[in-house]
Amino acid sequence: MTFPQTIAVNPSLISFPWFTTRRGRWAAALALPLVVGPIWCLAGQFSGSLLGTLSGLVLLAALFTSAITDVRSHKIYNWVTYSALLWAVLINVVASLLSPGEDTLIRAYHHAAIMGPEFLGGVGLGQCLAGAALCFFVTVLGYRLSGIGAGDVKLAAAIGALLGVHQGVFAVAYSYIVAAAAIIAWSVWSQGPIPLLKAGLRTIGVLFLPMWPFPPTADDHNLLIKPIPLGPYFAIGTLLVVLEVVPV
Repeated sequence: MTFPQTIAVNPSLISFPWFTTRRGRWAAALALPLVVGPIWCLAGQFSGSLLGTLSGLVLLAALFTSAITDVRSHKIYNWVTYSALLWAVLINVVASLLSPGEDTLIRAYHHAAIMGPEFLGGVGLGQCLAGAALCFFVTVLGYRLSGIGAGDVKLAAAIGALLGVHQGVFAVAYSYIVAAAAIIAWSVWSQGPIPLLKAGLRTIGVLFLPMWPFPPTADDHNLLIKPIPLGPYFAIGTLLVVLEVVPV
């Protein structure tokens, strides 16, 4: 008697087969604030933090999902960033409509004030759009210069849309600072400080001294320019700003 061959199946695929499809991921990302949002806002209403609001839920979901997918597959997907941007705009449209105050960018260099119902965590439509645009253009410079992924640029725009101009720019800045510190620490650990110092001096010399006789080598470029997943560093840098661990 012969028995049919058994096939190993991942249990997670049985429980959530729809999430393995592109359409299923989009549906999950767009529906998450609707399904989890009321419970999240009710639980976080006494926290006094942006993270306890609907905007905070969207921000955390985008950050942690991007960190996981960037580490696993070196990609930050559109269904994460575009859905976060859409929810940021919707939240801030409602917040602006329900707010008795003015949605202004005059004090954009300060923290954006929460507008409308506090559980939304909205910063106003003006702050939302300006924060998204500014963080987008700041990160595009890094995209052009260092070849970071386009997903990082879209994630930065979503962060700016949810936090506003001031906190959004600082979140992106601290994300790059944390990433740079991690790269330097790893390079020193794996290659030693001397090769890193030489590569840095050769690169800086070529940039600022036309007659510099020691151009950087291919090994120097490989040492200084390393493609790394920025998703986790965006999560760390943004949380440092939102939780007010660092000065802004």
